[in-house]
Amino acid sequence: MQKFSDDTAIVGCVRNGQEREYRSLVEDFVEWCTTNHLKLNIIKTKEMCIDFRRSRPSQQPISIKGVDVEVVRSYRYLGVHLDERLDWSVNTDIVYKKAQSRLYFLRRLGSFRICQKLLLMFYQSVVASVLFYAVVCWGGSISKRDAGRLDRLVRKAGSVLGLELESLTPLAERRALSKLLHIMDNVHHPLHSTIIRQRSSFSGRLLSQSCSTDRLRKSFVPQAIRLFNSSHTITKKAQQRLYFLRRLRKAHLPPPILTTFYRGTIESILSSCITAWFGNCTASDRKSLQRVVRTAEKIIGVSLPTVMDIYTTLCIRKANSIVDDYTHPSHTLFTLLPSGK
Repeated sequence: MQKFSDDTAIVGCVRNGQEREYRSLVEDFVEWCTTNHLKLNIIKTKEMCIDFRRSRPSQQPISIKGVDVEVVRSYRYLGVHLDERLDWSVNTDIVYKKAQSRLYFLRRLGSFRICQKLLLMFYQSVVASVLFYAVVCWGGSISKRDAGRLDRLVRKAGSVLGLELESLTPLAERRALSKLLHIMDNVHHPLHSTIIRQRSSFSGRLLSQSCSTDRLRKSFVPQAIRLFNSSHTITKKAQQRLYFLRRLRKAHLPPPILTTFYRGTIESILSSCITAWFGNCTASDRKSLQRVVRTAEKIIGVSLPTVMDIYTTLCIRKANSIVDDYTHPSHTLFTLLPSGK
């Protein structure tokens, strides 16, 4: 019986031309495969050296069982094309060509006067699945020119559907933040300990990593930390305005006036665009927001709606507004049942 292990990658760091550790790592892996009866396909095995220096020194290729491994400048790994500069230009070109070819079928379906709901379903499953595949990895690191090319395809698809579709940058940021929150909640994720170590015990924010290059600053972890900290601004603003609520309470103002002040200055911040971001908050973030509400309750002396109640109420209100508004881009996504639900 022959066993194969597909998509296996060995990553090594070579400093000051010292390749001994890297080559010994490959030799140990080859020995491990032989011991566990795994057959290596040397013909399909590739080596790629990621080097950002202008002048790159020559490097001897890796040899496995007397056969030199082919050195490539780009490689397709798990559906994403990596290149030796990590500028994602090769991946963007291939994604652009694939999505452009699939737009043809979207236009053909549009010419048959198919309903907007089916066109949107086709776009999301056939076009967007190619455009935004693994966008968390490369969405924040591609050049403005490449991002503009992909956004043009999104606008072309939107003109066929008659909708304004989400462009690359906001979608990549939303998915990056969602991925970071998933990592923080999953203690078994390899990056969990790295992210949690960055969390401040005082403010709950994530400490920004020191980035010496623009390439590192635009990578996933630093970018996701910036997005995460921007969501914490809401809690910080609300906590700062509790000071003025306390000052009004010391002035012996009645609870109705304090409640009006709370709703106009604190609850308005907590509920700002809450339907867009509250669903992706971690449990700890929701507790931080709720602590602000509980503090305000103690100051005013009356019961106030929880953050979850505010979120639920605004979600229902927004859904009813979309159902009643035939011109809303998402109107076709809401279909009422015969029962009215």
